[in-house]
Amino acid sequence: MPQRTPIRDDFPDTFYPALARLVVAFGRVEYIVKLTIKSLLDQGFTPAMTKAESLRAFRDQCKQAKRYADEKLPSEQAETYGKLLDCALALAELRNDHVHALWTTEDGQPKRYRLYYDTNKKALGSRNRVVTPEELDRTAAEMQRLADEIHRVRQTWTIPAR
Repeated sequence: MPQRTPIRDDFPDTFYPALARLVVAFGRVEYIVKLTIKSLLDQGFTPAMTKAESLRAFRDQCKQAKRYADEKLPSEQAETYGKLLDCALALAELRNDHVHALWTTEDGQPKRYRLYYDTNKKALGSRNRVVTPEELDRTAAEMQRLADEIHRVRQTWTIPAR
């Protein structure tokens, strides 16, 4: 018989604001990646952002952004940007774990139940654990620092004229 998870809402007062900060911070990472695609395409806002949005999945946006960077930027700049995108992808996985989870509490602490499809094992996996509001805040701060760093690096790019 499957185990049933009791659903409780007795989260600490700091839980919802911390989760919201994480969502907002990752939205900024996602948006700055789309802006970098716009810069690399050297098109107007609407056509370039349409191209970025058409890629749909963040993973695909990062993959395409790396391709554009390799084509358009000096190798050192492309390499630096590629490393930032790798960080963004790792943070995206954390974001997904938090956003696409069943949240409840255990002994008054927020607990996340996160199921996912493990593509390596071709099976269902889970990442279930207590996640404190402080941990959510640290992750949100890391996401914000990354968005700021991508923005800073983007300002230094040398993109040759077409």
